Amino acid sequence: MSTGLVVAAMVLAGFHQTSGAPPVHRFFEYYQAVEKTNAPINFWERVVCSFLLTRAESREAKPPLT
Repeated sequence: MSTGLVVAAMVLAGFHQTSGAPPVHRFFEYYQAVEKTNAPINFWERVVCSFLLTRAESREAKPPLT
């Protein structure tokens, strides 16, 4: 539970502006896009959706193993 509170605090405090990792930027781009929709979802549902979209994108970007 405390980890979730730390993540929420970092999101609300704008921590994403200081991070340079591309997946982190994509996560926050997805989060902001999901937040702008009219879907009736709460904070944690937005976090999960953003995480899943980021994971799906990173899997598509990798070449298949041979």
